[in-house]
Amino acid sequence: MILADVLSVDRAAGTVLMEDVFDHTRYSVLGWGDAQLEQLTRWARGFGLILPRDDGRWIFPSVFSVGDHFAEVDPARFVAALRSTLAALKKPAASVDPAAPSAGLRLHWGIAYGVLVRMAEEVRAAQKPKRVFLGTSEGDCVEFCDVVVKLKTAVATVASRMGAAGDMVEAGERRWSWMATTPSPLAPGGEDLGSLAREGRQWVVRAISPARVERLFERIEAIVGERPKEVSRTVRAPWKEEQGIARRKEEADETVVISNRPLKAASQEEAMSTVVELSEKALREALDREQPEVGGVPRQRAATPEGRAAVEAWLRGLERRGQAEGMPGGRMLDLDPIRRELGMPTVVG
Repeated sequence: MILADVLSVDRAAGTVLMEDVFDHTRYSVLGWGDAQLEQLTRWARGFGLILPRDDGRWIFPSVFSVGDHFAEVDPARFVAALRSTLAALKKPAASVDPAAPSAGLRLHWGIAYGVLVRMAEEVRAAQKPKRVFLGTSEGDCVEFCDVVVKLKTAVATVASRMGAAGDMVEAGERRWSWMATTPSPLAPGGEDLGSLAREGRQWVVRAISPARVERLFERIEAIVGERPKEVSRTVRAPWKEEQGIARRKEEADETVVISNRPLKAASQEEAMSTVVELSEKALREALDREQPEVGGVPRQRAATPEGRAAVEAWLRGLERRGQAEGMPGGRMLDLDPIRRELGMPTVVG
């Protein structure tokens, strides 16, 4: 019976490498479905019974529960709460040894699981949910706008003039991204402020705020000689649809700035691979910028023991949140390459 953290996922082999939180023994565990493997993140914590196989790997014969919220429960407090519960039920609390609790967990696994779930729920209930403001680099609230427009100018002429404009980057067939002329710390190579694309028999303008749509209309008019005429507009506002997203910066606990870059790809697979590369590049750039979570610049902070602990906590937080759904390899985010770059111990080795 283990209470263990997820360290890595081998989707091809169908195995999950887990480390017991008490004695740090590592287990390669089989028996997961593809959907489960897709959703696992590093540092998600699992609880259940595993059995050894002849090949050195392990398998769980019944349900094995894994959840991010289990990681919020302090293992020592969990054992203490289990012993207290057993005593209240007139069962031998001493059978769960705080120094080596695995045997006791196996003996009382049903009660132990109930205690773990209750404690995880209590921890989550006590935590103040963070509200996040999603903003553009101009400080506007993010709203994803898709605007169908009309242009009387011939398609070939529009394409020719867009191609000749220095701040319009071709991101696909008859698709151009409008690049900011002034690089920012978030996008040293320039920021994608919106796009114009020919989709079927219509033109579509896309941007992440109404203000950017208006600015893009003005830029298209300057390039083509004709202002786009709006036909219809679809707006997806995260603050309307998702809990924890604030409409105004003043309402939020933290701000996340959305900064896009143009992406040209021949297929969805190629596009997703490029997104991964850009994400890794953005993280490496973040190593040389002030990060409040680590109390300074991560690359500099990693030079001291105290600073390394802060950087490790920061990296673990990123790994626990994982990658966005749909990314290659599932939600598992492995930042060991960053640890190696900073001269820090890796997780998997």
